[in-house]
Amino acid sequence: MAKGNIMAQIYGYIVCLVTILVFLFGLPGLVKAIINISDIDYACGAPSVLTESYEKWRVEFVNNLRDKYDHDEEKGRIVEVPKESELKKIYESEKINSRRYFKVRVIQDLIENILLVFVSLALFLFHWKWLRNHAPKKAK
Repeated sequence: MAKGNIMAQIYGYIVCLVTILVFLFGLPGLVKAIINISDIDYACGAPSVLTESYEKWRVEFVNNLRDKYDHDEEKGRIVEVPKESELKKIYESEKINSRRYFKVRVIQDLIENILLVFVSLALFLFHWKWLRNHAPKKAK
């Protein structure tokens, strides 16, 4: 019976140690996700061309369009740049889609880290209480 009790205690302490490590590694991710949710535009690193300005995005868009035709089999073809009003519609659409993507990603990170921290905390508390109940009784 004593060997089974020792094995149960070893199991309990190992689980408690692992849950503490998971908690400690999950906490910085939770803090980062909370900070990122406050400013979605800068949440995923350096600001993109979309968040800086329309003019920078336009130059990048036209350069990418030209590069596409330079590598195409119709090399030397004249590149037709869309009208300014169409470019602004494309820019706004891409900006909205980009924000939505990053917002979903930041919320996903937040939920994952909340779950990680709280599940590890719950497992730790459960096993710690279980260990206290199964501790060997001291002789009086």
